[in-house]
Amino acid sequence: GNESELSEARTAAAWSLDAPAPVTGLAAEVLEEGGMRLTWDAGEPGTGWVVSRRMGAAFVEVSGLLDAPGFVDPRGGPGDAYRVVSVSTTRQVGAPVDVTVAAP
Repeated sequence: GNESELSEARTAAAWSLDAPAPVTGLAAEVLEEGGMRLTWDAGEPGTGWVVSRRMGAAFVEVSGLLDAPGFVDPRGGPGDAYRVVSVSTTRQVGAPVDVTVAAP
């Protein structure tokens, strides 16, 4: 005959395991003081980004997980190729988008 109070109602939503949309508007510019500035459109809320630079035959990450669109690579220069991937809040990775900086 023991009864307890009713529990509080709770709700939950399933995590999306869909890959985030790829970045748009990716652009690179050579900085006068040296290095490269990459910019792109923010896209979906909650998305993060990772930037890689081509080194030899492979792309190597040159940033951590970024929470704002944009990155300055102080070691980059004309002729370098960059790749930016979107990362969702559930750590799903979107399709890569590449840009190559024109060599002088």
